[in-house]
Amino acid sequence: MELCKVSSDFDAHELNCYISGPADNQHYILVILPFGADCSITTHFAAKFPLSRVITWECRGIFDTSLSTFTNAMRIHVEDGVSIIRSFQLDRFTLVGYCSGAALSLLLLRIFQSKVSSAHLVSGEFSLKEDKYTTLKAAEVDSLLKLCARDISFCDAVSKSFREMDPTEDEYSTFFNTPYFKGETLYRYANNYLAFIAQNFISDVDKNDVKTFFYASVDDTIASASGSEFLSQNTPKSSIRLGNFGDHYQFCSHNSKMQSLVIEDINKETGL
Repeated sequence: MELCKVSSDFDAHELNCYISGPADNQHYILVILPFGADCSITTHFAAKFPLSRVITWECRGIFDTSLSTFTNAMRIHVEDGVSIIRSFQLDRFTLVGYCSGAALSLLLLRIFQSKVSSAHLVSGEFSLKEDKYTTLKAAEVDSLLKLCARDISFCDAVSKSFREMDPTEDEYSTFFNTPYFKGETLYRYANNYLAFIAQNFISDVDKNDVKTFFYASVDDTIASASGSEFLSQNTPKSSIRLGNFGDHYQFCSHNSKMQSLVIEDINKETGL
C-alpha cells in the first residue's frame, strides 16, 4: 500500500494514510483499524479488491506526540476520519471497522450515512459496560491499561516483559502489540484507551439507516461475540455472521474464514 499524507481539519496534523489500487478505480473501501495497530495488516485484505481503492490510516497520538491530552481523543480521531473522507472526496464508499475501529465506525456513520453503501464491523469492541458483553481476557487488559495510564514507570516494566516474549508465539497479534514495546507509546496508548471506554458509541445505532454487517467469533477472547449480537439486534438494517471463526486476529489472516466472509459480503454489495 502506498503512503500518502493527509492534513487533519482539526489541527492540520499530517496523518499517515495508506491507499492501494489504481487511481482510476471508482470504488473505495475505507478501513478503520484498532488504535495503535500496524497498517500493514490490511495488505492481504486490500489485495482481494483489485477493482477498488482501499484506504486506511495510522491512529495519531500513540506513535507520535500530537495529542498532549487525551480528553477529546475520540472526537479528534473522528475528525481525522472526516478529513480523510473529504480529502479523497468520497461520495460513496464501503466502510470496514475492525476491533475498536468498529466502534469508531459507528461514530462516522452518524455523519456519513448518505455516503456509506454498506458497513462491515468485524470482531467489534464497542466499550459496552455490562459484564456480559466482555471477556475475561478483555477485563485483564482493561485492568492493565488503567494502571499503565497512571504510571509511566509501570509502562516501562510492562514493555520490558513484552520485548522478552517469543515474537513467533502469535503471528498476527504482533500487529496489535506494537504500542506495548516502548513505555512511552504504551503510556499514550493506555490514556487513549481511557478515552475510548468513556465514549458512548451506541447511543444512535437505532437511527442507523445503513445496511450493516456484524462479524463475531465465539472463539474470540478479546471482543465478546455477545456485544456484536447486542448491536446487531438494535441496528435496523443489520445482520450478523456468528460462528467458530477462530481468535481475535483472524481478520488479519489472508486465508481465514472471517476475512473470507467479509470479502464475500462486500463483493455482493458492490457487485464487483
